[in-house]
Amino acid sequence: MELRELRAEEIEEVVSHLDLVFDDAPREMFEAAYMRDSAFDPSQVQVVIEDGKIVASVLCSPRHIRIGGTRVLMGAIGGVSTHPDYQRRGFSSALLRAQIARMEEHGYHMSMLFTGLTRFYQRLGWEPFPAHSRSTVSLPSQLPESRPSAYHVRPWVEKADMPGMMACYDDYNATRTLTEVRSPQYWRDRQAGRQRWSPSLVAERDGQICAYLSGSSRRVHEAGCRHGHLTAFVPLAEAMLREAIEAAHETISCALPLSHPVLEHIRNCGPSYATHTMTEAMMLRVISLQALLQQLSPELSRRLEQAYFAPGRPLAITLSQMGQSATVHAHNRQVSVSDQPGDVELPLTGRQLFLLLCGAATIDQLAEVLQVSGVSLPEPHLRLLRVLFPPQEPFYWSADRF
Repeated sequence: MELRELRAEEIEEVVSHLDLVFDDAPREMFEAAYMRDSAFDPSQVQVVIEDGKIVASVLCSPRHIRIGGTRVLMGAIGGVSTHPDYQRRGFSSALLRAQIARMEEHGYHMSMLFTGLTRFYQRLGWEPFPAHSRSTVSLPSQLPESRPSAYHVRPWVEKADMPGMMACYDDYNATRTLTEVRSPQYWRDRQAGRQRWSPSLVAERDGQICAYLSGSSRRVHEAGCRHGHLTAFVPLAEAMLREAIEAAHETISCALPLSHPVLEHIRNCGPSYATHTMTEAMMLRVISLQALLQQLSPELSRRLEQAYFAPGRPLAITLSQMGQSATVHAHNRQVSVSDQPGDVELPLTGRQLFLLLCGAATIDQLAEVLQVSGVSLPEPHLRLLRVLFPPQEPFYWSADRF
């Protein structure tokens, strides 16, 4: 077995390999990712060569996501594949270990993947993360009378409206945990390959795009707005609802955060019934715990400042998971991170760590589970953790899935 990086002259071969392994997916999807994505580099792909050909591959592409207002470097794992004639030889596991080593070498903070094979990836350190994926809402037979709006809703015009849409996305997701940081080139690459990136409608005011809504009368994929323009979501939601009712749809599916104003307005437009789907298809893995916490330390210091929280004495909590540990120090409303032992240790599974870091569970919500494992913390340290890791609503937009 030869395990190495993909070479530039082998890109077409690896695309054919993926097309063979994932025979239910269109070849065009792999061509877009490996041949037309400007951020792609052959070094991002690890392959196994047997009998003179590629028989297994794994892609790890660099992306930045947010935890609060902080950007962290995430390795997006995809294209985990083995030729049917070469399966059950450990090739995928070997490739994933090689990608973990590569991420460690290049300073990645964490990794993410999407799968239904959670047990396989758990053996290598990825942990399932619960995420709200969609809400399905029953529709009224007719819309209530629309209120006057300062916004003009119209169809999206691709080239002219792209800068305004990007600004809306950046503003709306500036502090939303787990959202991707999308560069202009990232938008252009994905727009060329995925129609769902195209917003159907935009809301305009005084010549400026203030909000957008992506999707169709059956499914809303995404919606964002500029700072100070949350009310622009109302005419957008009503326009989409009008299309759905005219098409005689009984329900509309919304891949939006549970607290999103568009989802709330749809529910308030008449008697409705909603079902919400939570999945664990997303899996997360820490690459370097100390580097991740150091990256987050300015954000954690801001939280202490905003809460006017200053411990009566310096506090130090050692977080540990999967053989890694790092100590969070809090003193005079400042947070620092070191490899020195703290006052107390908080051992966590990878799942518990990300629930806490992403605000999907507070330390109080985790307390009972930790106590069953024999872990308890003094009250001063609990108070500190409540401030450092407040509840949030992490969300990963469906258009960014890989």
